[in-house]
Amino acid sequence: MTEQQDATTYSQLLDAVRASGLGWVADQVEAEVAAGRLEAVQVTPVREEPGLQITFPSAPGFRSQRGPKTEYLKSSPYSGTERARLLLDAIEQAVLRTIQMQGVAVSIFSERLGSSTFILAAPNQASDGVVVSMPDKTQIESMASLEAALGRLRNLIGT
Repeated sequence: MTEQQDATTYSQLLDAVRASGLGWVADQVEAEVAAGRLEAVQVTPVREEPGLQITFPSAPGFRSQRGPKTEYLKSSPYSGTERARLLLDAIEQAVLRTIQMQGVAVSIFSERLGSSTFILAAPNQASDGVVVSMPDKTQIESMASLEAALGRLRNLIGT
């Protein structure tokens, strides 16, 4: 895909993520994109010496003394491909890995406590809590479809 196609894919995926109720994932990815990719750059600073008169580099007789090389961080914008890759990774972590963790956690609780359904509730709260159970067949099939779709998108954008 071209850089423009990757940017379009990123934008469409962001809209789909928001529409599916995962606006917080889109917000986090957009914040990362806005911050940019951090890169280390080597800089050789001009060393100042006390008592020297400041002159411009274009002035006759200008001499500068260089200090030791120093490394600084510089922010660079993400390319369309990198933005799409970030969003695909975020979707994978927020959706697929969460469902997998739910399955593992329920499996461990089931072995130890003998029940495959749990209610998570805050102590001393009037709420009913959240029912957590093993992912059902539909969730597992949806997860496999999503994983396959993410894989196809990764192949299209070259990751």
